[in-house]
Amino acid sequence: MHGAPGRHPNALMAPVAAILSHRPMLNLTDQQVTRLQELHVENQKAAARQLAEAYGAHLDLMQLLSRPDPNRGQVEAAVRNLGRLGTELLLTQARAYLDALNVLTPAQRQQIQQMFASTGLGMGRGGCPGCPMGMGGMGMGGGMGMGGGMGMGGGMAAPMAPPAGHAGAQ
Repeated sequence: MHGAPGRHPNALMAPVAAILSHRPMLNLTDQQVTRLQELHVENQKAAARQLAEAYGAHLDLMQLLSRPDPNRGQVEAAVRNLGRLGTELLLTQARAYLDALNVLTPAQRQQIQQMFASTGLGMGRGGCPGCPMGMGGMGMGGGMGMGGGMGMGGGMAAPMAPPAGHAGAQ
């Protein structure tokens, strides 16, 4: 894993992998590892579908905002849709984490929760004490949506320029 030792930079997007990465420390059985790997694959498939849908919604929003006279109602509906999709993604990740915890023994669960809390994973970016894996924030990267701000990858993107040859293109 990348990042500082003991940190789990991908814990929000791969909560089960974050647990699996501590297999030796947790002394996981082969049966536990198999079930956690299954949960991880299921979760990653669901997250990939949700991210694709959210990215499409993000593009729809950017397209609405790029119009010369954006319709407020349509923009607000697109923002609400993007928020709903982000919430669904976070719920999927939280459910995967809870499902993974159910595979562990009570002692292993306590050990992983203490370890996550000590590495900062028990406190989400939004300041949610006890939120698993940084889920206190609003999205992957610290902002609302799937990025560092609104949108996927580092902030709210500037409205798209009209295609070349389109009315309004420069």
